[in-house]
Formats: sequence, C-alpha cells, structure tokens
Amino acid sequence: MAEFVDRRLERGLGELEQMVHAGLFTSDELKSIVAKRQKLEYNVQRYEKSVEDHLKYVKYEMSLLELTKLRRKRLGYDYKFNEIEGSIGKRCQLRLMRAETKYPNDMEVWRTHIQLCKLLRWNPAASQVYTRMLQLHSDKPEIWIEASDFELSENGSPDSARDLCLKALRWHPKNHELWLHHLSVELSIATKVFQRGDILGIDASHLVKDDDPITGGKVCMAVAENAIKNIDSVDFAGSLYECVLRARKQDKLPEGFWKPLANFILSKMEEKYGDTPEYWKRRAALVLVGLDEPTEYEMIKAEEEAFQIMNSAVERLPSESMWHAYMDFLSELFGRQQFTLHPEWLELSRKRSIKAFEVFEQAETKGFVQFRHYISWASLLNDRRRTKEAEAVLKKAASVCPDELEAYMKLIVAFSSLAGDQSGTITELINAARKKLPRNDPGVWKQLLDWTIHFQPSKVEEVFREAMQQSMAIRSQVALQYVTWAYSTDLSSGRKIYKTVRDIPGAFSESLVKFAIAQEKKNSAPIASLRKMFDDALSFVGKDSVDLWIEYIRTELTYEGGDPLASGKLVSKAQKTLRPEFLTLFTTMNNLLMANLTK
Repeated sequence: MAEFVDRRLERGLGELEQMVHAGLFTSDELKSIVAKRQKLEYNVQRYEKSVEDHLKYVKYEMSLLELTKLRRKRLGYDYKFNEIEGSIGKRCQLRLMRAETKYPNDMEVWRTHIQLCKLLRWNPAASQVYTRMLQLHSDKPEIWIEASDFELSENGSPDSARDLCLKALRWHPKNHELWLHHLSVELSIATKVFQRGDILGIDASHLVKDDDPITGGKVCMAVAENAIKNIDSVDFAGSLYECVLRARKQDKLPEGFWKPLANFILSKMEEKYGDTPEYWKRRAALVLVGLDEPTEYEMIKAEEEAFQIMNSAVERLPSESMWHAYMDFLSELFGRQQFTLHPEWLELSRKRSIKAFEVFEQAETKGFVQFRHYISWASLLNDRRRTKEAEAVLKKAASVCPDELEAYMKLIVAFSSLAGDQSGTITELINAARKKLPRNDPGVWKQLLDWTIHFQPSKVEEVFREAMQQSMAIRSQVALQYVTWAYSTDLSSGRKIYKTVRDIPGAFSESLVKFAIAQEKKNSAPIASLRKMFDDALSFVGKDSVDLWIEYIRTELTYEGGDPLASGKLVSKAQKTLRPEFLTLFTTMNNLLMANLTK
C-alpha cells in the first residue's frame, strides 16, 4: 500500500513545485499539504474504504483550489493554470469517476463531481457528468431540471437545455415541475433573442413576428398546450399562466409576445375546464396575479374585473358548487397579501365587504351556504363591528354544524371573538359537542376538558368522571390535563385531585407523577411528602421507569432535607426492581448524574 501511496504523491509534486515557485504557498504550507494528502491517500487505498474516503479526498483538493484562487487574486498571478489547477482537477476527476463506478447510487458523488467542474469552469466536463448521471438516474425529474438549467444558464447552450426537457418529458409526461421548467426554458430562450436585439439597437416589438416560432411565441404555445393536455389540473394550468407573468416581470418581455401567450393559455384552460367551478375561481384569482405593487385604485379595478368573471360564471353555471366556489374565492380574498399589508386601504375593504355580503346573502336565499361559509360571513361581519348580525349568522352556522371536532372548535372560537357575553351560547355548544362528537377519540376529550375549564369550571369534575369511563388512552391524557388544571387553581386542590386520579385504573402515568412532583417541589413541599409520592409511583411503574428512579435519587441528593446516604440504597433497590433490559441505561444515567453533581 505504501508503494502505491508514494507513487500517487509523486505525481502531484509538479503542481506543488509550481505553487511554491509562484509564491502561492510557503515551504511549511507545502509540507502540511503533503502530509494531509498522504493521510487521505492511505484512507483511499485501504482494503475497507468507503465513499466518504473518496469524497474527503476530493473535497480537500477542492478547498485547496479555492485557496489557490484567493492567493492568485491577492498576488495578481494569472499563469500556470494547467500546471496547477488543471493537474489537481484531472486527478480529482479520475478519483470521482472511480467513485461513480463503484457507488453509482450515491448522489453526493455525482454532485461533488459537478461542483468540481463548475469550480474549474470545465463546463463540457460538467455536461458529460450530467449525461452519465441521467443514464443511471433518469427516474429523478429534479436531475433533469438541474441539468437543463445548467445547460441554459451556465453552459450557454439553449438547444441542449431544450433537448434535455424533451427527453425528460418522455420519461415523466405527467410531472408538473418538468412542464413548468420546459416552459420557463422556452421563455428564457425567447428572452435571450430579445436581449440580443436590444444590444443591436432593434426594438423588441419589431422582433415579434408570426413567422418566427420563438419570438412569435409559437414554441411556448405548443409547450403550454401539450402541458394542459397531459396534466389534468386547473391549478397546474393556472401555474403556466403565472409562469408567463413572472417571466414578463423579470425579463421585461414585450407585450406583443407575452400577452398573446397568456391569452392562449387562458383560452385553452376555458376550453378544457370551462364547465367546472374550479376553473372560474382560478380564472378570477389570476386577474390579481399580475399586479406589481398596485395602488389601492388598481386593486379595486382588478377585483372588480375578478367579480365580473365570477358573476358571469354563476350565470353560466348556476349550480351549488359554483356558488360555493364564489364564496370561497371571496373568503380567500381577505387573506391575500395586498390586503393584509395595507390595512389603510379602507375603500378597498369597504367594496370587498359589500360584495361579499351581497354574494353570501344571494347564496343563502338559494340555500347554498355551508358551514364554512357561515363562519367566513360571520368573521367579516364581526370585523365590520356588526356584532348582532355576526351572532345571527353564527347561530345559523350552529344549526348546520357537522359532527366534527374542528367544526365545533371554529364555532366556539367565532362566538368567543364576538363582543358581549356569549357564555350561554358557548355552553350550549359544549353540551352539544359532548353528545354528538365521537367518544373514543382522545383529542375530543382533551378539547372538551379545555372548553369546560375555560367556560364551565363548575362542570370540570363531571366531564372528568365521564372521561374516566372511556378507554385507557383517554383516561391517561385527561387525568394529566385535570391535575394540571387543579394545581393551577390552588395547591390543596391539586394534591386532592392528584390522589383521586392516582388510584383510578388506567389514569396513572409517569408523566402525571413527574408533573405533580415538580409542582410540589415548586411549592417547597417537605421531603417526606415527596418520598411518599415517589414510592407510590414506583410501586406502579418501578420496573420500567428509569427516569423516575433517577429523579428520586437526584431529589435525595439535591433537595432540602434529602438524605445523600439514602441515594445508595435507592440505586440498589432500582437495580433489583428494574427489568434487565433497563439496567445498562440506568447505570449510565446514574453515572452521568453523579458526574454532573460533583462538578
């Protein structure tokens, strides 16, 4: 092995001599580099080598290349690239090609090779690496996208980028990201043509010609049309439109190019999805996508256009699902960024609210308002300080509330946000939830107890007793919640309820006793009381709870009135009580405890 290592080190002497001769490194630094290389070579040459050994070797050489680049810049030395960087790069390439053969499924090897090529600006070599990688990993769309992006933006080869997109789509014809990337590649190619014309002093509008497939938008239209045909999704079709608008904004595409393309996508969307409510909702939302830092007036105008689209949609499709889409669109509109960032846009808020109330009322006369719409409607009314109307709408929501925990949570939160005393209504809702919600769900009982603690403190014990008749999982969870609430009221209540809960089958748990002991310590309980709590708890879970034994020992050693001598007896008792599989863990944790306490 030593002979192979020495031979490989000798091959790198030429570049090291050039580094010293150019003043990039000192003799001492050279010795350090040789020592490091020797260590890495031994790792690579050993019998049981791993992919990490190859990667460490290459990454060290790459860091050396980075340092060489900085030293060159500082000294202004721009010679001997082939003799120094070229020599290091070729050696690393050979190492990585061996690793690619031996570990073809390790993506870090491939990516490190590409990083090396980019560092040395060996773009043709990087293209070859991508080609080999795709031959083995053609099932990964993200690699196709990465390779295509490299060809377009770094290698300056738009034709190769397009070819990669087309090949990728043969493998993955239903992949959303690939179709979007293909469209963005074609838009970038068109952008480069317009930018070239700008450099030559040719106005971009003169380059938009119907007979030119690139600047005339025919290629982009073909990509968008095929994407919509292959992928059956309104949202995806809308994302194609958004892709065009982003390119228009970033690359300043001429209106004669991007606008016909955007309209073409919209026409294809309507042709395929025009009879679905999802299309019209997405179509109305797209009106607001292309606004760049709009004023309040521009937002009002854009939303009026969106409302016109939805109005025509409900006339064309007067179905219940269409009205649902209209109400959902209005509800989502109030959460849009332009609105939340500009609360001072009062006129916009007023017009939105008027339209929303109008649509909700029309839908209600047709019997199309569902629970979620009532909640949104009430929220809008409450925001406008129309509390009585909001309360009336929420009562309608309560009448159609589905038997689901989330629905009751939304309803109770909505009533809680109203001004005035809503405790009576909320109490009725809690009682209804107790009757209607599934009784075998721990989450339901947790929420019921939360509501009862907050709104009906006098009923907490009743709900708790009812929960104790349920499954073991529910008992354990509710018991901890009940004791937590009891200790938050006063210490005596906490102690009383803890003792009650502790003796209920299935209610006792390690987390319960840990919480109770922590509360007692916080209130400076006597050590005798804590010992009693530990002993009672360990009689239940002493065979399995390493944490509880360690906490008991810690308490004897650190708590006021504790007996350090008793800790040794506790260790012996724990070793006799714990199951054999927990003894190693207990010994380790006990040793750590002693080490920490002796510091």
